[in-house]
Amino acid sequence: MKILEIPNFCDLTMESKDLYHRDRDQWPLFRTKSAGYLIKKVDSFIGFVRSHEKRPVLCFYLHPWEFYPMPQGSISFGECSVKPLPFITKNCGSGALEQFDNLCRMLSERGGRFVTAMELAAEYNKSN
Repeated sequence: MKILEIPNFCDLTMESKDLYHRDRDQWPLFRTKSAGYLIKKVDSFIGFVRSHEKRPVLCFYLHPWEFYPMPQGSISFGECSVKPLPFITKNCGSGALEQFDNLCRMLSERGGRFVTAMELAAEYNKSN
C-alpha cells in the first residue's frame, strides 16, 4: 500500500508543560483563544519545518459541532448524559465561525492553499 502520512501540526518549538505534550496541539485554539493566537503557532511551525528544509503542511482537525452553539453544562441523551469540560464547548457557534474565517484569511495572506488530503497525496506522488 502507498500511504501518505500527514500529521496534524503542533508547535514543536515551545517547551511543553504537559506530560503528554497536549499543550503543543493546535486544537481547539482557533476557537478557545483566537485565530490570532493560533496563527502564531502556525508561523512558529512553518519556521521550524523550513529550518529543517522540509515543506510545511498544516493539517487542521475540526469538528462540525464546533460551529454550532453547544449547550453549557450537562447534555442529556435520554438514558445518559455527559458533562463536557468547559473548553470543549467554549465559543462554539458564531464565535467559532468568525475565528475560522479570520484564520482562513490569515493563512491566505501567508500564501496558504486549501487542499483535500487526496489533492495533497497527488502532489506528493507527482513530485516523487
